[in-house]
Amino acid sequence: MIAYMANDSKNDKLTARLIEILVKFNQGERVSVQSVMDEFQISRSTAQRDLRRLEACGATKQGKFYSMDPMLLGITSSKGVKQRFIQLGLVDLFPNFDQAYKATFNSNGQSPYLFKNVRIEKGADYLKSFHELTLAIQKQQLCQITYKKQRYSPIQPYRLINDRGVWFLAAIHQNSLKLFRMSKVSHAERSTESFELSPRVKQQIEQLVIRNIHDEATTVVLQVDGDIANHFLETELVPDQRVLKQLEDGSLIVSSEISSFKQIIPSIKYWLPDMEVVSPVELREQVRLELQLIVDGF
Repeated sequence: MIAYMANDSKNDKLTARLIEILVKFNQGERVSVQSVMDEFQISRSTAQRDLRRLEACGATKQGKFYSMDPMLLGITSSKGVKQRFIQLGLVDLFPNFDQAYKATFNSNGQSPYLFKNVRIEKGADYLKSFHELTLAIQKQQLCQITYKKQRYSPIQPYRLINDRGVWFLAAIHQNSLKLFRMSKVSHAERSTESFELSPRVKQQIEQLVIRNIHDEATTVVLQVDGDIANHFLETELVPDQRVLKQLEDGSLIVSSEISSFKQIIPSIKYWLPDMEVVSPVELREQVRLELQLIVDGF
């Protein structure tokens, strides 16, 4: 059992208790409110609060006993914990994960690491949508969402991605992979219809450069030639497409909201020479440079 120092803080004691109980769960043991009270010399209300916290992490209650779902067990080894960190995208949190693991789990109850001012976006406003989308992803169900007051239906939800404390939904809409910031999702609703996961899309998401997701949104303005204007009037062909104006010659002025140039450059290349970047200048220059590289390669 973990020994407690008399001057340990309340939070340190709580953390140590929870770790000790998790170790018991990991070994296949069950605990009760009474056994937690007796072992840690705490009040009934404190023991009940501890176990409620663990219920939120996957512990289940049967009668008066608590245990952990077998699927969640077996992760206290370095290899198991590292795999879970990889799944959560946190393995690069430490310069040397194996060394950090040993320092944490072989310490005398006090971790050598302290995290301060970690950016976390408050999710209370989209808690219901977050829960609904989590279930939709787990059950591979089509759903509809309201994003920035616009309805998207149907979508195929693949992953919820957290980048620097901000949650995004990666989903397929109109055969295109899109990212939706959860704080802008006002409603989500699952369908009874399911969909089949695409290995190509899964790979696309895994290869996604997360640091580009959280960049500030950029508005791109494009001029679309009249010869292809009907395609853009009938279908959304660039991210968050808006037709701003139709000119006398039939061409269109179209806007697109992106968080990375990589989201739109392939579309621009596809529609050239019938599409022109009006703004930003940086994007126009990036397209020109990439085309120059292609020409130089021949």
